[in-house]
Amino acid sequence: MHRRPDPLSLSKDAGSHCAPLRPLALALYVLMAGSAFVVSTQPAQAATQNSPTADKTQRYDIPAGPLSRVLMRFSQESGVYLVGAGSVAEGKQSAGLKGNYSVVQALDTLLAGTGIKYSRDANTVNLWPVTETTQLAPVRVQGTLNRATEDTGLYTLNGTSSTATRLNMDTQHTPQSVSVMTRQQMDDFGLTSFDDVMNFTTGVTANTAAVGGGFQFQARGFDISNVQVDGVQSSYRAAGRGAFNPISLDMDLYDRVEVVRGATGLLSPTGEPSALINLIRKRPQAEFGGKLSAHYGSWNDKRVTADVTGPLTEDGRLRMRVIGSRKQADSFMDRQDHKNDLLSGMLEFDLTDRTLLTAGYDYQTAKLRGEGNMGVPLFTSEGDRIDVSRSMSLVPDWTYWDKKHQNAFFSVEHEFENKWNAKLSYSHQRDDGDALITGLGQGVNPVVRPDGSGIGIRANLAANGYRHQDNLELSANGPFELFGREHQLMFGFNGTRKRDTTYTMQVSDTRNWFIPNIYDWDGYMPEPSVSRTGEWNRVHTREYGFFAGTRLNIIDPLNVIMGMRLSDYKTYRDNYGKNGQLTGVSNELRNRNEITPYFGVTYDLNPNLTAYASYTRLFQPQSYKDINENFLDPITGVNREIGLKGSLMEEALQFSLAAFETRQNNLAVLDTSVPDDFLLPDGSRPYVSSGAGNRTKGFEVELNGALTNSWNVFASYSYASTKNAEGERINTYIPSQTFRLGTMYQFSGALQGLSVGATVNWFGKRDLWTAGRPYTASNGKALKDTHSSYALVGLHADYRVNSHWNAKLTVNNLFDKRYYDNFVIFRARYGAPRNVHLSIDYQW
Repeated sequence: MHRRPDPLSLSKDAGSHCAPLRPLALALYVLMAGSAFVVSTQPAQAATQNSPTADKTQRYDIPAGPLSRVLMRFSQESGVYLVGAGSVAEGKQSAGLKGNYSVVQALDTLLAGTGIKYSRDANTVNLWPVTETTQLAPVRVQGTLNRATEDTGLYTLNGTSSTATRLNMDTQHTPQSVSVMTRQQMDDFGLTSFDDVMNFTTGVTANTAAVGGGFQFQARGFDISNVQVDGVQSSYRAAGRGAFNPISLDMDLYDRVEVVRGATGLLSPTGEPSALINLIRKRPQAEFGGKLSAHYGSWNDKRVTADVTGPLTEDGRLRMRVIGSRKQADSFMDRQDHKNDLLSGMLEFDLTDRTLLTAGYDYQTAKLRGEGNMGVPLFTSEGDRIDVSRSMSLVPDWTYWDKKHQNAFFSVEHEFENKWNAKLSYSHQRDDGDALITGLGQGVNPVVRPDGSGIGIRANLAANGYRHQDNLELSANGPFELFGREHQLMFGFNGTRKRDTTYTMQVSDTRNWFIPNIYDWDGYMPEPSVSRTGEWNRVHTREYGFFAGTRLNIIDPLNVIMGMRLSDYKTYRDNYGKNGQLTGVSNELRNRNEITPYFGVTYDLNPNLTAYASYTRLFQPQSYKDINENFLDPITGVNREIGLKGSLMEEALQFSLAAFETRQNNLAVLDTSVPDDFLLPDGSRPYVSSGAGNRTKGFEVELNGALTNSWNVFASYSYASTKNAEGERINTYIPSQTFRLGTMYQFSGALQGLSVGATVNWFGKRDLWTAGRPYTASNGKALKDTHSSYALVGLHADYRVNSHWNAKLTVNNLFDKRYYDNFVIFRARYGAPRNVHLSIDYQW
């Protein structure tokens, strides 16, 4: 019999082409071994004890709550496999289950009055909604976004999504790649921030860690800047650019994150070819409940969170949800710490049984200390590669970046009797920023001499300003009949208005200050004074458009989706002198009546397998400026995609395969004709257009869902390569390949209440980013390098003590891998070493 080679025994003689995969092989080996151990260590009698065939009575103590959560607990404790529970239980509540019941008695009790029927075949129970005409209580409108993943225990979204087209199609019939990060995935894998979620999302990479916190994310080779909250544009912008570089959004607020990859110009003001990210909020619940959490982790990472929801009136028509948290943590890097506070409140009011009013307010602050536009050196003065301590920071102890984010929002949604829906959404956001940070000194080569000297730094960014942003959308969608078949139609208007105010700052000393010896530096550098000069500017940006689309059911398996957007974009800057007078208007850019078509087709090969294709044009106004502070021309091009989507195992496991091609013109690249530390007045760096003919090709594979009723899994692989008109690869500082794997197993029997899992995050090789310019050592040796591929492995354990108490343990970077999450010659930064986090939750 052929013997499978042991990944641990692979030698260096196996060939250099295998070397990048060794960490991944090791991680997969550990994961598979752990999975086999999980299965093999179950008590031998567990299957018999939990089998419902004998229908023995069993003691249950399941508290009241959402029916989906109650059914999930019942399934875990009884050992039966429930098919269809996620969809039929949506929006329903349960009184729970307490006492001794057989499986049949328990199901009859739990489903009484819910409008759900079931059939049972040994260990499997199928659930479906009542179809007969029955006098039931009026069903209140839940909202097109209120298909919660919270408390479902699922890695998949049951129901429809409107993020891509507003046509409320399920993800299988949306002709683009759509990934959904559910609440269960975020909880299982300890994903508490926006950055955490993006770094574990299919096809998304973080090529540079941005000054001021956070990352600059890409998908399919291009920057992501289009982020929405509940389908409404947010104030998120590309990281590291200006005083109001946004706060990393806190995942405590959100039920799930939907990511549509590829061009999304049908609904968004810009049709960038990377991705659209839509964060869907947690909603107020009709039953009173909540959760208190306390967290402690490596580097003194402390966090407390409270989440309370319930009705404010006896009839439950007015409901609320309040979420608050406080976080304070040091860092593995010297002289760096941060503090974050969050408070959010939301109200839902049923104006009628078919009209829902939602209103709320978010308040979030962040205080960052030790932030800088400077990393650790990668080369000696002779051009040799070095790896310094991971804790090294070349930032003095007085740098700071303070941020504040406020968001007031409301929406009104009405469901008509003819199944049409109309919705009005509005939000007003304000982001404030105040920063003083240091970076590489002017004219300084980022190399270190043998005695630790040679590195010069200076105060290179003093920023103070704020942004006001208003977002509005009015849309409607519903069915219509044509030629004896039912089709769908949607149309609407949306737009965003931004006013970015930036004060001109004066720094008392911007001269280079050379660190005597980086290996024993204590962070001392004379602190300069900072003041406003009295001059300031305000950038006005307005982008809006009308959109419409239809889904035509040509024949039962074939659907055609067509749409179009008519967009208008305008931006300009008002400049003000010291006495407050308007001194001039500059940086004007106007694009009128830009048409963005959208075309897609889906074909059901069978009920669980759909083929699709889509095409759309690109139009993306750019906020990048050249050295003269003029905006670059808009990005134009086309995006094509084909793929397969489907489900397995009674729809418990979903999968997708996609191949794509994007052609882009006028892609922005850094201007190499100016020094590295040259900044425009708003704190950004100047760019130039790369011209026409850039092309990205690639493919993506994703699998997520339940292998069994107790075993969830998520896996994805993506590949993307970008070439210019001459056929040369560009953007090689972005990994062309990524692989993600996450799994969680829930024990039963003697180990009931315990769940264990693991994650693997593998990144392909990438080149050192030099901002497009050559760097050389003192001897003329070119400074360049390639970061080898690497895998980060995490372990996760969850123990539910009883219906109220729960404990979670997370170990990130289990094998303490040394890697750079910022592989930039003048701003290199290590990724976090091994770290451990423990949280205790109390839920009622």
